[in-house]
Amino acid sequence: MLKKYFWLVFLLFLFFPFTENILDYFIGDNDGIVTKWGLHDKIFWIHIWGVAISLTIWAWLSKNFLLANLSATVWLWILVEIIFSFLVPSASSPFNSTGNYGEIFKKDSLIGYQLTPLGEGTATKVTLANDTVYDVTYHIDAHSRRLTPNNHDSLSNYALFFGGSFTFGEGLHGHETMPSLFTKYTQQYNSYNYGMSGCGPHQMYAFFENNLVQPTIKEKNGSCFYIYIADHINRMNGTVNNMFSFGETHPRYVLEEGEMVRKGSHKSGHPAIFRYFFELASKSNILLYFGMLNKPITLGDPIENTAKLIGAAKKLHQKQFGNDNFYVVIYPSEDTAIIPYLEKEKITVIDLSHLFGPLDYRLHPRDLHPTKEGNELMIKELVERLKTQ
Repeated sequence: MLKKYFWLVFLLFLFFPFTENILDYFIGDNDGIVTKWGLHDKIFWIHIWGVAISLTIWAWLSKNFLLANLSATVWLWILVEIIFSFLVPSASSPFNSTGNYGEIFKKDSLIGYQLTPLGEGTATKVTLANDTVYDVTYHIDAHSRRLTPNNHDSLSNYALFFGGSFTFGEGLHGHETMPSLFTKYTQQYNSYNYGMSGCGPHQMYAFFENNLVQPTIKEKNGSCFYIYIADHINRMNGTVNNMFSFGETHPRYVLEEGEMVRKGSHKSGHPAIFRYFFELASKSNILLYFGMLNKPITLGDPIENTAKLIGAAKKLHQKQFGNDNFYVVIYPSEDTAIIPYLEKEKITVIDLSHLFGPLDYRLHPRDLHPTKEGNELMIKELVERLKTQ
């Protein structure tokens, strides 16, 4: 009897992770995630060990040559994974961080996540030697944007800033961010900071696609700036790493017949069986060692996809605001491979990649977010370049 039905034990372990998806189908919102039912690392590896052990016993009981070879392959893979676990660099942080910054983010079905309106988040980062890297408070306005303290009713133009944590101003006070400095050095624009940590052009497109920007801007004339760093290509296309971390709820856009189409989130936008193997891959020390977990998940050209999405955002900005003052600003020291693709989309690029080096004007050698001085140098150069546009 045991020999005849042990394959059921193997299937039980094999399909155990899909419990989450079955629950989601019947009682959830079909986004691939059931609150409090997510599989944690330890449970996931119990599943893997269960598959390996049950497969081995099944092969032994059935005396099946193919099952025996499959079992040996699984155990060999586990052994190699254990060996590579000693080869991958330590993930330990050189900092101690405190504060409630993470609590001001809220899940959002359109954007992925947004900042809590009128929220206030504190963030302190110190080195293990107890040297302070930053100690700041982030203030959020009524429309989920980081507050720009020097905006004023007397200014008649708008400046929209999109991007990630560089744009947001991680580790900086409100008056030290790029949008705030842009208002300071132009004295013509009220700046609006749509930057958020971990975000990219897919959030910018989602803001415009769902018309979440124009109704909140009182000025009729102005410009839109996207602050670009190379990692935004990975964020937009999705990687195994960000699928199971900050990018889990990010909107997923794919190119279909020349149009950008929303396909759920970076996690829910893939079939359940794909999500299972992606999660399996996310735990792999082998793939981590060879840098495969940060490769874009796309059948097309990830750079072209990113440029086309930015181009689609430009068109929506033009439609909603009635002007084509849309710029992609290449952050200093960032890779410029995307520029020809952006120019093909007829996007004006302001290339500041040679303004300073990759370790200049950073908060810390292990925290490469820009300092106030780096932002000032960049914004002053941006203002000068705009005079020639």
